Amino acid sequence: MPGVNLIRFLQQLNNAPVEIELKKGQVVSGQVSHVDGNMNVHMTEAKVVVKGKDPITVEKITVRGATVRHIVLPPDLKYDSMLAQAEAATTKRQGAPGGKAKRN
Repeated sequence: MPGVNLIRFLQQLNNAPVEIELKKGQVVSGQVSHVDGNMNVHMTEAKVVVKGKDPITVEKITVRGATVRHIVLPPDLKYDSMLAQAEAATTKRQGAPGGKAKRN
């Protein structure tokens, strides 16, 4: 869907179990508690796996958005409705007053 903001879509993943692969190869899996405007993913009950080392379990962790290679979403999510909501939120925000004025 054109016009869908990725961050708005990810912000709907509250309490969803995800697996995040980082650019350096580590894998963080856990439950999303929040995704902020910089695509930083805040998680709870997470497991961090570094190649060649034992997995580490942490109660809370924040994954910096710039370090994310990809996010594996759970197969049972209702993607269609989430995409529609993200598109509606993006469209609503783009049409909101207070945005950048057009210059002539």
